[in-house]
Amino acid sequence: MRKVLYLINPVSPSATRLIPVPDPAEQIDVVLLHETKTVELPSGCRSYVLSDNPTKSEMQAPSTIGYADLLRMIFEADTVVAV
Repeated sequence: MRKVLYLINPVSPSATRLIPVPDPAEQIDVVLLHETKTVELPSGCRSYVLSDNPTKSEMQAPSTIGYADLLRMIFEADTVVAV
């Protein structure tokens, strides 16, 4: 499976329109580099919010990641797109 990682900063409607609907052979992850309101992403994409200093409760939420998680995701991705 091909892994594609989108890094979105700042979150804007035009930035999220660049993210395609994933085909069955792709895993698309989207990391919002600043905490923001919920954004509309194509169905099948997984989204995460980067937190500078995540609290314990935030780390238990599946959608909040820290810098170590972000680095791991970057190195595991086949393609990284920064918008």
